[in-house]
Amino acid sequence: MQGINNRESIDIICQMLKDNDEDGGVEFGNKDKEALKVAISALEKQEQTRWIPVTERLPEVHEAGDSFSGLYMQSNPVLVYGIDEYSKDAQFHVVTYCDDLDGYTYWSTEPDALTVNGVKAWRPLPEPYTEKKND
Repeated sequence: MQGINNRESIDIICQMLKDNDEDGGVEFGNKDKEALKVAISALEKQEQTRWIPVTERLPEVHEAGDSFSGLYMQSNPVLVYGIDEYSKDAQFHVVTYCDDLDGYTYWSTEPDALTVNGVKAWRPLPEPYTEKKND
């Protein structure tokens, strides 16, 4: 039996909290609600830092414009892991975009640039570094 993943767990907990607020089914106390919110936060953080197989899901894409051949969608930049299709030994990590052009999905280093093949998994990029200012 296969368990549920983090995303499914987050959705279930959110629904439990929503149902509790709406129909008064199971009564959660304030501490229970806070504990569930902490669990959601921990699962979301874990979800943001794990490698996600492309067979599980792809990054969300948003409209990036029209191309000569159709609607062009693109994800935010993500870090990908892959295996070179020709040498099979060579593994790589590269920052790339997941692109969708009218249902055709591919990976590229930037809009209209190199296509990246052999991608096995991806993960969101961390928040950009910002220097702390000395007070």
